[in-house]
Amino acid sequence: SSSSSSSSSVVFANFNRNLKIKPEVFGVWCRLVRLRPGSVLWLRRFHRQVQHNLQLQAIARGVPNASVVFAGRLPNRSEHI
Repeated sequence: SSSSSSSSSVVFANFNRNLKIKPEVFGVWCRLVRLRPGSVLWLRRFHRQVQHNLQLQAIARGVPNASVVFAGRLPNRSEHI
């Protein structure tokens, strides 16, 4: 794996479009990341401004910037999971 997570880490992931991320749900995700040290929130890569806004919202909810990861698409679908 190319991630830097340890075996005790948890990856909370959502790859929906950004329009489906509601503030209430994002708040729950942030709370989960805060409660589980070493965990990350892994989201689909969006437009740069959307990513910036989500990072600001995560920070406002007490989640360190490094705990929010944005993943791009794989060029070959056969590499997916």
